[in-house]
Order: sequence, then structure tokens, then C-alpha cells
Amino acid sequence: RPEFALLTKTFFTGNGISVDGISLSQVRLYNLGEEDLGEEVAVYVQDGGTPDQFDDGDYIEFYGRPADAEYAKYAKYNVYWLTTSGGTESPKRMAPPIDGTPVAGPLATMHAYTVTYEKDERYWIGAPGEDSLDRWFFNAQLLGDEVEWGGDPVDFMFSVPGVIDTGDLTISLSGYYDTDHEVTVWLNDNPIPIATFTWSGITAYEGTISLLT
Repeated sequence: RPEFALLTKTFFTGNGISVDGISLSQVRLYNLGEEDLGEEVAVYVQDGGTPDQFDDGDYIEFYGRPADAEYAKYAKYNVYWLTTSGGTESPKRMAPPIDGTPVAGPLATMHAYTVTYEKDERYWIGAPGEDSLDRWFFNAQLLGDEVEWGGDPVDFMFSVPGVIDTGDLTISLSGYYDTDHEVTVWLNDNPIPIATFTWSGITAYEGTISLLT
């Protein structure tokens, strides 16, 4: 998922890289692009000690993104690389951070948030869809009661702490055989199902359930 990454002096030394030769004003970050070396990515450089030297409190920060859809099928992680010299123009830099604290107004007591729970344990290369389709699934499989060894429920454990209002539970499924599918969903220890999803064919299906706290 997209997130900010922080490269500190400890990060470099912990990976066996000396910071003595790093000039903070010259560092550049690159990511995959159309050019041979890739596309330069803007970074924020905190240089609060000796100018242009990597001191203990200094760091390099950038906004990292997951691999593009055309590469995500083959690589779980995106790749960035840092250079300490070269380039014909000034290195790309982020604007200095600003204080975004509101001048006045009440503090929010709640906010909406999406929690995603998934495990890339089984890869289904034959899953129908575009080349960019995420073909990773949980290792667990749901087998119907018409299968000799099927019919048993499968548990998925996840937590959503701090919930104080209503929410939606979305479940992504995929039919492996060209037949009719029916999946019943229970939540926690409630013996009453909260939903039953039905669809047909070797295709993906996504069902959403509205929940009350």
C-alpha cells in the first residue's frame, strides 16, 4: 500500500552502508519509468546538523507506492534506488512540511477507516481476467457439501478494534469450477448467518454486508 518511507542514518549503517560520502544536497531517488534509469521521485531531506552531511538527526523521506499493475503480477514489492551523485538538473525535492492544525473548531470524535485483511498464500495462474488482476488468494478453500470431503466451514480471524458505529464487511470470492456456488457467512459466535452469496461459473464475486455495532 502507499506510505511514507524514512531513510535515517541508522537505516544506512544497519545495512552496511557508510554515510560519510553521502552529500544530502545531491541525493536523488528513482523508480521504474520510461527512461533507462527510471523516473526521478521527489524526496524531502532533513538536514539539521552540519550542512550537507548525514548527521544523527537527519533523514530522507519519500512517498512510496506499490508496484504498478503491469508489474505487480510478478513482484510483491516496488523497487526504488538512491543515487548520491550525477544528474544534469537540480535534484527533485518535496516542499517543506506545513502546520495543518485547524485554527479553531471541535476535534473529531470518530472517522471512517478501511481495514483490509488478506494473505498471499496461493497463486491461481489460470484465474480469468485482465493481466493486472490480483491472482493471490488465501490457502484455505471452501468446498461444497456435495464434495465427498467438503462441507466443513473455514474460519478467517481478523480484528477491527475501536469500532463505534456501523460499517460494511466486503468479502472477495472466486469460483474455481464451472458450476453454481453458494457461500454462507457467519460472524463471531452468532449461530445465525449474516449473509448467503450465490453466483455461477469460473469467475470472481464480491459481496458486501452492512453491519451494526
